[in-house]
Amino acid sequence: MAEKYFPFGSQWTCAQWQAYCPDRGYSKKNAAEFPDWLPVSLLEKWNSAVAIRSGDANHQTFVLQGYRVDEKDNAIDEHHYVAVFDLNAKTCYAGFVEHPSYPDRSTPISPEMRYALAQSGVNADIKLHRAPTEPTGSLQALIDQGIVSGFSKAIAIQDRKDPPASGARYG
Repeated sequence: MAEKYFPFGSQWTCAQWQAYCPDRGYSKKNAAEFPDWLPVSLLEKWNSAVAIRSGDANHQTFVLQGYRVDEKDNAIDEHHYVAVFDLNAKTCYAGFVEHPSYPDRSTPISPEMRYALAQSGVNADIKLHRAPTEPTGSLQALIDQGIVSGFSKAIAIQDRKDPPASGARYG
């Protein structure tokens, strides 16, 4: 699981996130659909984004993965914003999962956030290896197409399937 994390509070409630993205699914977003409370300097760089939602009655995780073209090497760079809601504790952990570690900015993910992420079926190192072709769909469709990684066996449990063998992971 990724260790580099920059806390940045969500200005949306769990209900607003739920309206933004389908249950245990994804939806592609264009610039007009990006949350306007995220840093403008980042949003101006994003060409598109994909919102992902996973969870159960107690924990909900939302990932907004923004895409931009890295001008240094003309490669696609991803930026992950994660909002994790522990509905029992009435808490929200939110921020950016970062590739490099920045002094005075990056911090380890708290044990409480790790637990809430795990319960929702998502790891902090979730990645969409490419944008999906369909505008919306299920998490299972992303897994079947090999587009996403960073999901734990909790997805299988939530879908009432047999969990993978010990140590195996979806994605």
